Amino acid sequence: MIKRQVPLLCYLAFLLMLGCGGGSTSFQGEGTVSASSGTSSPGNPAPTSATVRLESALARAVPAQVTSLRLTGFDLAGGVRFGPITRAKSRVIDFENVSLSVRRIMVEYLVDSRVVGLGSRDVTLNADQINVISDLDFRDVEAVLSSLTIEPGELTLPKGSSGRLAAVAHYEDGSVFDVTHSVNWSRSGTAVDVDDVGRVEALSVGASDVIATLGSQTATTKVIVTSASLASLRFEPSSLSLAAGTSQRLLVRGVFTDGSTLDVTEDTTLGVSDDAVVSLGSPAGTIFGRTAGQTVVRAVLLGKSTQAVVTVSAALLTRIDVTPRIVDLPKGTTQQYLATGVFTDQTTQNLTASALWVSASPDTVSVTPEGLAQGLSVGSTTVQARFGGKTGQADVNITEATLSSLTLDPVQVDLPKGLTLQFTATGLYSDNTTRDVTATAGFVSDSNFVSVNSLEERGRVTANQVGRATITATFDGREATSQVVVTPEVLERLLVSPAESELAKGLSQAFTVSGVFSDESSRDLTDQVDWIALQPQFVAVDASGLVSALSPGTSAISASLSGIEGRAAVTVIDAVQSGLRVEPDRLTLSLKETLPLTAYAVFTDGSEKAVTETFVREKISRRTPTPEPIALSHSETSISG
Repeated sequence: MIKRQVPLLCYLAFLLMLGCGGGSTSFQGEGTVSASSGTSSPGNPAPTSATVRLESALARAVPAQVTSLRLTGFDLAGGVRFGPITRAKSRVIDFENVSLSVRRIMVEYLVDSRVVGLGSRDVTLNADQINVISDLDFRDVEAVLSSLTIEPGELTLPKGSSGRLAAVAHYEDGSVFDVTHSVNWSRSGTAVDVDDVGRVEALSVGASDVIATLGSQTATTKVIVTSASLASLRFEPSSLSLAAGTSQRLLVRGVFTDGSTLDVTEDTTLGVSDDAVVSLGSPAGTIFGRTAGQTVVRAVLLGKSTQAVVTVSAALLTRIDVTPRIVDLPKGTTQQYLATGVFTDQTTQNLTASALWVSASPDTVSVTPEGLAQGLSVGSTTVQARFGGKTGQADVNITEATLSSLTLDPVQVDLPKGLTLQFTATGLYSDNTTRDVTATAGFVSDSNFVSVNSLEERGRVTANQVGRATITATFDGREATSQVVVTPEVLERLLVSPAESELAKGLSQAFTVSGVFSDESSRDLTDQVDWIALQPQFVAVDASGLVSALSPGTSAISASLSGIEGRAAVTVIDAVQSGLRVEPDRLTLSLKETLPLTAYAVFTDGSEKAVTETFVREKISRRTPTPEPIALSHSETSISG
């Protein structure tokens, strides 16, 4: 459910660490990199993949006990575009169908399944060649790995749900790598299980430590499993409109009984009522518009379901707007572009993920399939987005400006335990311009009191334990720090139980309140909250949470504390019969004497109704050949004479 990416910083800094030179390597015969002839077919659709060949990969100080090599290809943004693929040890190893969006190759040297060394290289792949790497370095993993962390720093899951963890390797030069597929995953305790790619299954209520190991480095994170059960599902967005031939994504969010929510898209079974209108794709939740019409997408998980209406229009694409339209970009920095499609019905649609991104001058600017551009050399060019026969473009000027300083905001902050806060890294350049470099900076915390994301949502800090920590951001050789003070947890929400209730007029019911805190802990706060009936003509509530039904109708019950409110709904129905009373309740008769008795139905609101005739008729109609005694409430009868 959590997608992980490797930051761009690792491409730049780790290059130096592994001794790969100062710039990217182009597979065009430069240095010790060569290209063997391949085939291409002019006029055919542009190829999207290439072959990478490792030659003499084991010639440079590689231990003899190495049994295999594992190759992973990353794009500019650090996203995995190829692999990881493992091959047996050999002097020549080919990897086919490597995406042309790969900008960095990382090779892990394995002894059985244990990583003992690393090699890395920046690349520019050519589809019409066999791209040969003949001098990949080997570095002992123990020598270059400074620390290992797990993201997120702490994970809370309802029983029966699942989540994903990522392992992050921090290297001696400040660069970071996503090594989720390289570490050995294990766990202590039985509350959770974890597979070999960091996917965690919540098995039973409690807590377990999940451990990642790489070389001699280990990292641990706590996974807490709560007793909350799935209460409902909802789509985000709740409905969707798109043009035929385009795609959008629907996320499924689970709402649990403790008020928490979780993205459960990958765990949900999805279906459509009319697959002629839309089809489902990858990643999970992707909706492709096929023909104009309307259909329903349904999600089912653990007996709960929800649905969203999807409308596909026949509107045609008229143009693509690429923003920002003009950018001055310092060499080596990045810019995320957005492609917006404008259609004949005047609607707009985000096409960033669907468009084909192209740089008019790849030597000046490179661009990933997601529209992330990087300045490679000084000059001016355009970045283009192509889709549905239309092309939009934006101008980009790559400048010689260099990074003068780096700041991290906020500089100091108090953060309650369990909460998160996004930090921003800003670079000041020699031309007096500033740029937000959060998406490509590296982040690290000096204490387990807080954890900081170095992959997805980079720069987001989570307060784990009460204490102090220093957050350090690094980018292009510069550093900036911030101080974080973790304070005790704070109340986040109140859960009133039961959430809904039906009471007959005259009855009462006790309600309770559970407070959920920022660290996901909970406490009974029934006696501490202020209770109010928002429609007091229907119900009354006392200071202990005892609700009394006054008259038919529906009222909300509010419980509040420290500015936080929780509510429940109470529906009052007409009074119902709760008993039977006979009058007189004490009777003395002489022999053969008769005296009438009167029966009253007693209702929940204290009212009574004479039902003697109804009562007698019912008893006569049920008479059997052997009549049974009839008990009339608590009346007493004695006979004298």
